[in-house]
Amino acid sequence: MLKAAAVNALNNTNVFAIARVAAHFTDVLARSDLQREGAGLVERLAAVPQGGSEKRPVRRTSLAAKFAHFVIDGDRFPIYDQYAVRMVAHHLGIARSPLEISYIEFARRFDELALSLGMTTNRRRLDRYLWVQGQFESWRKGIAETSSELRPFFERGERPLS
Repeated sequence: MLKAAAVNALNNTNVFAIARVAAHFTDVLARSDLQREGAGLVERLAAVPQGGSEKRPVRRTSLAAKFAHFVIDGDRFPIYDQYAVRMVAHHLGIARSPLEISYIEFARRFDELALSLGMTTNRRRLDRYLWVQGQFESWRKGIAETSSELRPFFERGERPLS
């Protein structure tokens, strides 16, 4: 519960049903071989059963991916958020929509990008780059709220790699 709540709070995933989500995560993890699991684990974590006042099932892919990244293995589970999706698609020259279908497809494309860059280990660096570059592109275009940590750098004219 504490790990899910911490990942949720520190990464602004805005999941309010954190107790139900954490119980689901605990159940999924108890039935999983964490040494062997791949992107399918994130899909199973994201499939939180409907509850509370929800009118329809809500997939918690961003929180599930961030949880797997920070709690299980940052090199094996890339972070899935709007910035990463946008930047992976941009760097591979593909439409974003196929990446937004599933975490499995996103992770496959993330691996494709990492391998094209010669990154066989330490993929956390690519995750950080995608987040910073995605934040910068959003800030430059004025299309999304920029991280309060990065905004001062962008406003001073400091730019990430292009």
